[in-house]
Amino acid sequence: MLWIGGSLGDAAAGLAQLQADEKAEGPLVEAYRRPVPLLAAGQVLAEQATAMMDVSDGLLIDLARLCAASGCGAAVNLDALPLSDAFVAARGGGREARLFAATGGDDYALLLSLPDGIDPSSRLRLPDGFILRPIGTLTGEPGMTLSDHAGIVPLPERLGYEHHRRT
Repeated sequence: MLWIGGSLGDAAAGLAQLQADEKAEGPLVEAYRRPVPLLAAGQVLAEQATAMMDVSDGLLIDLARLCAASGCGAAVNLDALPLSDAFVAARGGGREARLFAATGGDDYALLLSLPDGIDPSSRLRLPDGFILRPIGTLTGEPGMTLSDHAGIVPLPERLGYEHHRRT
């Protein structure tokens, strides 16, 4: 099972607000300016995780990297992505907003895989207020599929932030 610890999209939404107005303020701008790595939760989750990484370049691109390293694929339910109230107030909660959250970066949420049947909220002592939500599954076939309440969602052209090397 694939899980996300933390919420997605806040930092990317904050950056978009700053690009529109350099004097923008609020929780999304703060999420962009002052990311908080989830170290305590990560240490606890590492006890059970079969794979784990932070989501720094965007969920979809980081998940593609996790799958490439693990020799597997993934199926993601966009409706299950954890979005903050501030994000939903600013961008909405529909498919377009969820794809924005899935391809944004700088959230430092935790992406992890846990063995089937493990409910980390009942077995592990996670920090108070920590959000942990199942978002999909790993598959034996390479590639990634997205879906939501309306069915299959095409993969966006851009999966997240790509670092370019200068030669």
